[in-house]
Amino acid sequence: MIDGLDIKHMRMFIQLVQERNVSKVAFQTGMSQQAVSAYLKRLRGFFPAEIFLRKNAGLEPTDYAINLADKIGEILYAIDNISGEVAFVPESYNKKINIMANEYAQLTILPSWFQMLRQEFPNLHFEVLDFNLKHHAQSLASGDIDMVIGFSDYIDEGLVRNKLFSDHYCCVIRKSSGLNDLTELKSLPAVRFSTGPGNIEDIVNKFFEETGVRDNVIATLPCYTTLPVFMATNDVVAFIPSAIAEDPMFKVIHYEDKPQFFEIACAWHRKSQGSPLRQWLTDKLKGHVKKLWGSQ
Repeated sequence: MIDGLDIKHMRMFIQLVQERNVSKVAFQTGMSQQAVSAYLKRLRGFFPAEIFLRKNAGLEPTDYAINLADKIGEILYAIDNISGEVAFVPESYNKKINIMANEYAQLTILPSWFQMLRQEFPNLHFEVLDFNLKHHAQSLASGDIDMVIGFSDYIDEGLVRNKLFSDHYCCVIRKSSGLNDLTELKSLPAVRFSTGPGNIEDIVNKFFEETGVRDNVIATLPCYTTLPVFMATNDVVAFIPSAIAEDPMFKVIHYEDKPQFFEIACAWHRKSQGSPLRQWLTDKLKGHVKKLWGSQ
């Protein structure tokens, strides 16, 4: 450990990274602004690189400070557990656990994960919110949600993230369709999905470009959930994640050797780095995902 950096200084450092304002930290700790400023001055002397930049509205943590906060958060979490100050007991937890997840996670991860947790801890209650690209980081910071699960590319860069697994897009038609290969697909119209945090990119355009087929999209659907109902009455081509394509409604058509991959991750705010609930959720989620998809 760096000479002079004790637990009090580490806790003060984490608070300054979270709040980014000396006055707010002073109010939360019941200390004077002069005392917090003194802590900040000593903290600056402990490390070989700049940790905060002064801004009109307060402090801006440097990249070095943000990375350091992860390590110090883990140290404080371990210390709190050793001292017995913090412990998460799921059997007696009576609050809602709020998870923000995109449609992919809602369809492929949450149902079986919640089932597993409820079997072990029947008192737990989960509330699921749709992934919000603009507000998910703020919701984590305010404590309105406990964790985010979704496409890694759309998770705010300022959050702590943990990769869960990778998946890829595949081509599907309805199971009852008489078509079986790529050449026959040229006779079918296609559907695409609205571009956004629930759908990484419009792969239908890529398919038409590679096959030289005229752009024959007859509908743009808002989400994957609507596809089975649409396909029940329309013989169409669609491109969806392979985990969703496991629905017995679909027949998968292999059309390329190198499909488009994407990553699924969970994320949380740095202020909850040492939270027992957050740590417990992460461990349980990673363990469940490993059982479903193996280690990737």
